[in-house]
Amino acid sequence: MADACPNCDQELLEEHAFCPSCGQAVIVEDSVRSFLSHFLSDYFAFDSKIGRSMRPLVLKPGFLTNEFAIGRRVRYIPPLRMFIFLSLFFFVVLGFTSGSGAVMDPDRLQEQVFWDRFFGSVLPKMVFLFMPCLAGIIHLFYHRKGPFLIAFVASMHFHAFVFLVFGVYGIISKLFQLGGAIAVNQWLISALCAYTLFYLWRSLQVIFKEPPWMNTVKFLGAVVVYLMLLVAASVLTVYLLS
Repeated sequence: MADACPNCDQELLEEHAFCPSCGQAVIVEDSVRSFLSHFLSDYFAFDSKIGRSMRPLVLKPGFLTNEFAIGRRVRYIPPLRMFIFLSLFFFVVLGFTSGSGAVMDPDRLQEQVFWDRFFGSVLPKMVFLFMPCLAGIIHLFYHRKGPFLIAFVASMHFHAFVFLVFGVYGIISKLFQLGGAIAVNQWLISALCAYTLFYLWRSLQVIFKEPPWMNTVKFLGAVVVYLMLLVAASVLTVYLLS
């Protein structure tokens, strides 16, 4: 083992598996075997975080935010990283599934270009703006139950959930369209929208522990304010683009 960390020159002791100064793993040997060993350990550690994070993200509203609040953070994907990763996943799926191979007349083509620009460029910026907006709205209604950071993390987890389930829906929807199962597609999107509303309601109750009736009142108020801001921003954006 090296006497000093090659990354920061911090003195190393025999019991050090990681540098106490910069955190870099102590390099015992430089070989293909060592390289592959470190890669596999990093990969499976990340893979286990995916397994521990994605299931409760979808099926246990509010769980990951509560885990963050009480300090259990290393075992899960960090909220901001999860939000960014799943937003990229969603918009990649949106890009692949929104196009049409049919020949269009000039008016339809111009309309398609407009909406491609909206969904490809404007909508991602709006989402990154409205994630902290929702955090602010949640904190406005639940500020006596916790600091703004918890509302911010709750908003990241909620948007990550939306990106994940609607990204997967985008893939499944395309398959249904190709198979002509339009009715199934319409039923599925209705069920997802209903579950999304329930998910947010349940998340807020689990995180802030309000009585169900009080949580319902605050949830409805938060949703109304959020939708009003979202619709206003969308209308303004469409007007400016047109």
